[in-house]
Amino acid sequence: MAVIHEPQLSPDELLESQAQLSQRRKAERAQEIISQSLINQPAGVESSSVFNAALQYMSLKKNAVFKGGDSIENVVTFKNQSLTKIPKNCRLVRISGDSELSVAGVSLPQDVKANEFFKMKIALQAPAVSKHYSAVYRMVDHQGNFFGDKVHMDVIVEDYCSESVIL
Repeated sequence: MAVIHEPQLSPDELLESQAQLSQRRKAERAQEIISQSLINQPAGVESSSVFNAALQYMSLKKNAVFKGGDSIENVVTFKNQSLTKIPKNCRLVRISGDSELSVAGVSLPQDVKANEFFKMKIALQAPAVSKHYSAVYRMVDHQGNFFGDKVHMDVIVEDYCSESVIL
């Protein structure tokens, strides 16, 4: 018969060992809760923010037509529907769609008070390749949380010679 000698732990070592076990179990449980909440989260839900911006108006109509190299400008009007001000460091960024319609991130020039309207301008150059381009933009706060309505931008870029010629 083999005798197994277990190391004897001092009371301090035993308490430390139990504390480490407790911490590990807490971490495992926290990860389990996070995983379960992600599984149960409805599709399309992104991180939340305390801010909310409701889309009111877009200057650029859907499927606006441009020539390659043209300047594209879309002025978007939002209303701050948060209970607090939206700080000036929040930005409007492209979150999906064609990378050709990317912007560096349009920042708010100043804080926006609750229930106040504000404008964001998406300015870029039309891509050289003729096709239909589409992108989605959204506001993001300084912590990286997206908020407010999505802005859908669709443009068509045509060649200079794509117009019909009647002989």
